[in-house]
Amino acid sequence: MKRSTAQFFFEMGFGACYAEAIIRNSNKIPFALSDAEIERQWAISQEAYDDPAELDEMLAKVSAADSDVIGKLVEALSEAGTVLRLVEKPSEPDPDYHDRIAELGDEIGYGALMSGAQAAWREALVEYGAVGGEFVAGPCQATVTRALGVIRAALAETQP
Repeated sequence: MKRSTAQFFFEMGFGACYAEAIIRNSNKIPFALSDAEIERQWAISQEAYDDPAELDEMLAKVSAADSDVIGKLVEALSEAGTVLRLVEKPSEPDPDYHDRIAELGDEIGYGALMSGAQAAWREALVEYGAVGGEFVAGPCQATVTRALGVIRAALAETQP
């Protein structure tokens, strides 16, 4: 493999010789790789392919397979984004029921209230054979907002 090609793959894999560790609360802490690890990875990249034709053949196979996979991933991300957009904006209080709901939530806990509402709705739908159409207690608003940000950023990169 040409040295410039090896350098390209090395840089793609190590992005300025930094890695990220994800810790609690989704904070990211960058830390530098040791010189020994950088040298080890460089040596591996130098020896990865002796024959440039072998590398070209491998890349052609990966590229063809990747285009199909990427298309499916874009479709999946688009669908996930569409579903998450349904819960992107928090609900407004219903003036007819808000006080009663708030009292019950304070009494039994809001998680229990939401899970109980989901279970009760599912039980009601059993009578009609429409199970699966019930409300679903899901992730918190911050999680939905973050997930949509990740999806939108990824999809934006697929646009020409």
